[in-house]
Amino acid sequence: MAAHDLCPPYQHKVAATPTCFGAGGVSQSHHDNQPECATCKLSEGVRFAAHMRKSSQPALDGTTIAGEAMTRMQRLLVVLIINIVWGSVWVSSANASVITTGTWTAMNPGAFWNNASWDGPGLNAGQLLTSWGWGEVEYLSLSGGPASFAFDQTESFTEIASITAWMDNRGLWQLPNGSMTFTTHGYTYNTLTNPEQFSLFRYVMTTQIVYFLAIEDIPLGMRSDRDFNDYIGYAVESLPPPPPPTPTPEPGTLALMVSGGLMAWRKMRAQATRL
Repeated sequence: MAAHDLCPPYQHKVAATPTCFGAGGVSQSHHDNQPECATCKLSEGVRFAAHMRKSSQPALDGTTIAGEAMTRMQRLLVVLIINIVWGSVWVSSANASVITTGTWTAMNPGAFWNNASWDGPGLNAGQLLTSWGWGEVEYLSLSGGPASFAFDQTESFTEIASITAWMDNRGLWQLPNGSMTFTTHGYTYNTLTNPEQFSLFRYVMTTQIVYFLAIEDIPLGMRSDRDFNDYIGYAVESLPPPPPPTPTPEPGTLALMVSGGLMAWRKMRAQATRL
């Protein structure tokens, strides 16, 4: 029987010397059997959220026969008109760095992580992210429950908060297959083999994605509040910037360009007819 089974569940959450992370992520201890202060638990996440929110076609050659040249000219005209009228559109794939069968879901009351925390009201992982001022955060899920996942590139998470008394033998690292492994208090969990212990959130910006990794450190088979606030860390991934917008010519310029292209096409068509 694990030592945790010998004590009431709340003692895991409010221990004699629980640890939270205050300004700059500096570990702070709370003595005299006092629970963690709300300011220490929330201030680092609030500061981080505020900082992040501030924060051609080939030329025709002389060997081309007239029929092929006309076909290529037609294609060039179509491409020219489409690009002038619609411009170029850049679409980023915010899911590119996560390998999973799950889907990104908007925050909702039925989320698997949205359980009443033993630490106090409003202290599960999703509620904390909301209280820190993040906007439209999504979470990863599969059929309403946790989803296994890995990353297709190196990810390094920085700890924001840990509302737990299980601070012994803790560690978080990435395996060669891209999955994350977390160990604490004699237990080891992995995002591919133990997805029920993890909740992955993301906040998508124009050129960046912020991932939040939230962990429940009590094993699924033991009594737990399932609030996923025992470790919350973040990683920032940069996206390629969108290309500069294609300038849209004035209507008169557009008409000249199109009419010029049509004249060139008619000339080549006449030459082909004489052949």
